[in-house]
Amino acid sequence: MKSIFAFLILFHMTYLCADIFGTDNRQAVYPYSSTQKYARSVAVGVINSLWSENGRGGLELLVDPLSERMCASERFSYNPSVSYACTGFLIAEDVLVTAGHCGTHVRTEIRDETKNYCEAYTWLFDYQETRPRKINTNHINKDNLYRCKKILYAVNDEGDLGRDFAIIKLDRKVKGRTPLKIASHSPAQGDAVSMLGHPMGMPMKYTHSAYIFEFFNQSYNFKTNLDAFAGNSGSPVFNKNMEVVGVLVAGNPSLSTYYDKKKKCERYNRCDNNGRNCIEQNIGEEGFPHTYSKVQKISKYLDELKRAKNLLP
Repeated sequence: MKSIFAFLILFHMTYLCADIFGTDNRQAVYPYSSTQKYARSVAVGVINSLWSENGRGGLELLVDPLSERMCASERFSYNPSVSYACTGFLIAEDVLVTAGHCGTHVRTEIRDETKNYCEAYTWLFDYQETRPRKINTNHINKDNLYRCKKILYAVNDEGDLGRDFAIIKLDRKVKGRTPLKIASHSPAQGDAVSMLGHPMGMPMKYTHSAYIFEFFNQSYNFKTNLDAFAGNSGSPVFNKNMEVVGVLVAGNPSLSTYYDKKKKCERYNRCDNNGRNCIEQNIGEEGFPHTYSKVQKISKYLDELKRAKNLLP
């Protein structure tokens, strides 16, 4: 397996960011939240090297406080952050879906892989605050941590229109969590969408009040105004019935934060509701559809999902 340093460099190159469109619609998810029954089936992808035994029968997760770089007035600046995080979600008792760039290198398509990304990543459930501003990363329940047994399928095309999808078999069945329901019908332009995931490696967040502003039947992707960041890669995107219609994979602008020279700290990049007037904007790419959060259509992978489920004992 490549060194962990080389792996992280390659992984970091695949990150594409977005930002906040209009109002920041992210909400913390707690055990008592209305979205908790769905959040229980969503996991954060954690690089193996970030774990250590805590000497008390549990695990310690190495995190970086966002407060070390984010301005104190920014939402969730008090949260811990997992470096190089991804998000994934259950579609069967021991099968998880995530973004392709969380499962394989760029310009590759693989099946039944047990090395590289499979060895590098673990998947942790219940990474969330138990109540506002309360989370213990020094004592993680080992029962909530799963390893990759095999990457059943992953593809990571290069380019804006490419494929970006992965299906991972876990090392054991996940008990007490219901796999998310895949939508039986494709969404359409203008449909409302929401998302669960781990923006910037934070504890679980639910993002709501977004919609699809560009949808073409022949494309693998559709574009939304979901408030998304690195770490949301692999997040399930839901329709109004909380059925999965896609997987968050990328976004534009490419800078999700900017440096406040006066306060000497980072702030979230923001655009208006039309994707214009961004604080940090890619040159020549203002407004929808040039600014977006990109979602991979899950309907394009139904055959791969059926194959994965047929492999179950």
